[in-house]
Amino acid sequence: MTDPAGDGATPLRYSAPATVEELVALLADDRDATLIAGGQSLLLPLLAGDAAATHLVDVRNVERLRAIEIGEDEIFIGAGNCFSDLLRGPVAALLPAFAEALRHVGTTTIRNRATLGGSLAWADPRAEAPMVLMLHGATVRTDRRAIPMATLPVGPFKTRLARDEVILGVAVPRHPDPAAIRFAELLDRHSAGKAVVSVAVRPAGNAIDLAIAGLLDRPVTATAPVASLDRSLSEIERHHRPLEDPFHSYRYRREMVLVLLRRALAASIEGR
Repeated sequence: MTDPAGDGATPLRYSAPATVEELVALLADDRDATLIAGGQSLLLPLLAGDAAATHLVDVRNVERLRAIEIGEDEIFIGAGNCFSDLLRGPVAALLPAFAEALRHVGTTTIRNRATLGGSLAWADPRAEAPMVLMLHGATVRTDRRAIPMATLPVGPFKTRLARDEVILGVAVPRHPDPAAIRFAELLDRHSAGKAVVSVAVRPAGNAIDLAIAGLLDRPVTATAPVASLDRSLSEIERHHRPLEDPFHSYRYRREMVLVLLRRALAASIEGR
């Protein structure tokens, strides 16, 4: 296999291991190896010559990464599950806000390819799924450790994962009232389902547990009094950098976050 540009200058290797053990070994043996799942995020910069990769390691044949385990206390979702499959399976009914977030991802074609693990590892600060999983208190399980979802992203397209670390899946605690968690999003009307900002909320007495994506350099979570959301948002902003966006000003996105938080809270209360 040659380079994506087609000039034959850079050889590009391709591997498709069948087990997690083979996958981990390939990454450990080759520092230039790059994981690829659905390819929705990696292929475009690769084809444009903006991403350096000499060895693509495809995870699609690793059956263990497509596991879904529903227990009494938690739901485990394998990293290799694509969004469309999750929406057709039992997870959608058990985690309705997570399912709603997945429905807002791109187009049907994108959801047919995009995987949960790929979304988490890519760490787009606008991504819907990681943000909702944060509010659920999810834990990311890799081949070597467990990482709270809230601490996985460390900046735009950056995570605390080691280069050769493999996401196996996500463990999501089962909440007694999953329908109380609500999702809301503002889409860029000129894009194929690209988010501007999105939020998830869960009422907590006179406060709300909230999560926000698309405003700061990473998705964030907090608990805020309902009566002072603006002040609480200012406090959150003190600890993170604003996300740069040449098309939507920070002021505009901030105002939309407050609108979405109030809408999602109203929907949660009305739905009870």
